[in-house]
Formats: sequence, structure tokens, C-alpha cells
Amino acid sequence: MKSWRSARRATPLLTPPRRIPNTGHLITRYGVVSIMFWGAAILLFGVVAALAGITEWHFRIFLAMNGIGWNFLFVGATTLVTTCYRPSERGKAQSLNDFPVFGTTTTASFFAGFLQERLGWAPLNWSAIALICVALLAVS
Repeated sequence: MKSWRSARRATPLLTPPRRIPNTGHLITRYGVVSIMFWGAAILLFGVVAALAGITEWHFRIFLAMNGIGWNFLFVGATTLVTTCYRPSERGKAQSLNDFPVFGTTTTASFFAGFLQERLGWAPLNWSAIALICVALLAVS
């Protein structure tokens, strides 16, 4: 019975990030670059939480901030891509953009498991900080 309870508790951690319904409204109100900046900042906060400890709560905070930050960056970037095209071309442009984005995400998730096994938790998070700083510089 205990294994069933632990499996039920772990299920929300294993599900993919959900779309935040108000991101479009936030982009309209505050601007796409501002939302992308805050997305990168939230990602950075999550990685700092991951480096702060290895308890369940550190991991939960990391996952929540990762989901929110990724959502802000992804929706913001998709918004920027679609503004470069005429309204009749936006659907095709978005689909052509989404295919390599999700393909890269899939490849990176498999590669992250390999790197996690070889390098460990802390080096992966330190490298994430470097990449997030590049994103912060790009949107500021």
C-alpha cells in the first residue's frame, strides 16, 4: 500500500509542464521581451533552488520554476516568430518553428540523462546557469 501512495505523490512530478493560460495576456500587458526576461529570471531562480539542496522541496521548487520560466520563454519566442510574418503565413511559420524546438527538446532530455549520469546534478545546474545568463543577455 505504501508504494501506491508514493506513486500517487510522484505522478505530478512526472507529468509534462502545463500551459499557463494567462501568458498571452501578460505578453499583451507587459510586452514580449519583458515576459521573456522574467522567464529567464524565473529559470535562474529555479536552478539556484536546485543547487541549494537535494530535498524534495528543493526539487519541487526547481520543477515549478522550470515550468513557469520555460512557458514564458517559449510563448514569448513563439510570439516573436509569428510577428515576423503576414497573418496568412503565421500558422505555417509557427509549425516550422515548433518542429525543431520540440525535436531539440526531446534530444536534450535524453542527452541530459546521459550527462546526469556522467557529470552529476551540480555540474548540470551550473552549466544551465551559464545558458540562462546568455538568454538574459539576449533579451535585455
